[in-house]
Amino acid sequence: MSSQNFYVIYRAFLLGCQNFIRNSWLSAAATAVMVLAISFVLASVVLNTTFKDITSQLSQNLKVSVYLHNDVNRDAIDGLWDLFLDNEAVASVDYVDSQTARDRFTASYGDDLQIGQAVALVGDDIFPPALEVSVYDLNDINAVGDIAESGNYSDIVESVSLGKTDAQRTIERATAIQDTIVAVSVALVLVFGIVAFLIIFNTIRMAIFSRREEIQIMRLVGAPGRFIREPFLVEASLYGVAGGLLAFGLIYGTIGFFSEQITASPELADSYAYFTQNRGVVAMMLVGAIGSGVVFSTFSCLLALQTHLKL
Repeated sequence: MSSQNFYVIYRAFLLGCQNFIRNSWLSAAATAVMVLAISFVLASVVLNTTFKDITSQLSQNLKVSVYLHNDVNRDAIDGLWDLFLDNEAVASVDYVDSQTARDRFTASYGDDLQIGQAVALVGDDIFPPALEVSVYDLNDINAVGDIAESGNYSDIVESVSLGKTDAQRTIERATAIQDTIVAVSVALVLVFGIVAFLIIFNTIRMAIFSRREEIQIMRLVGAPGRFIREPFLVEASLYGVAGGLLAFGLIYGTIGFFSEQITASPELADSYAYFTQNRGVVAMMLVGAIGSGVVFSTFSCLLALQTHLKL
């Protein structure tokens, strides 16, 4: 880079910073709207990632219980086990024998004397062995249950249960909440993005009009076009930088403020650790916030310059 080019860039940067400070009220308004727009982008990323983690854990906790006949041999059980594991939708498969099932039931209802007497009277036959299958996605839970209920395994499978939870209702509710989060996030980002574009566009337009005499003098003394345009681009970029930094601080400040409540919930603890303890993710969020702000504000500025600054 030649000394002349370096000087042009240096002067453009200084003028851009001076203009950013000189138009403090307009800069504050443009930056504030940028903060809101970028904050909603970051918040949507955090919320969607968190919600996916919650639904993933819910999917794995909501197990398909495949109850087996008591006289089934181990080879047949292993064959069905391998069939489930080969399915991409399956997260894990656990075998629960009759004694383990009885111990679980006793631990849950051990204080109920009548139930205990009934179990002792009937015997262990009411606790058949079972395969407990968990899935990654709630939408696949019924399909996994259908595998065990197919006629090919009727000789070893006694019944299939999705547990006490109404799986279909849970799936529909989870899907509806996630769709709502996505829709609201997109709508808010679009609204504040348009507002930010209009404010930055008009801020640069007003700056061009207010400096028209200064721009005319620059033209008369032979200043290159880039020397006139670049200070405006620097000024607009500062809107993005300031907006990105403030939005990043706002989102992570909110996460830190509610850290005790968040970490107290097992469903949210993993997402909290992902966004706060993973340095790569933190850096990516910061760079993404600043980068998106700079790109958006620079694009708005370029349109304003192309429309109102004829060199």
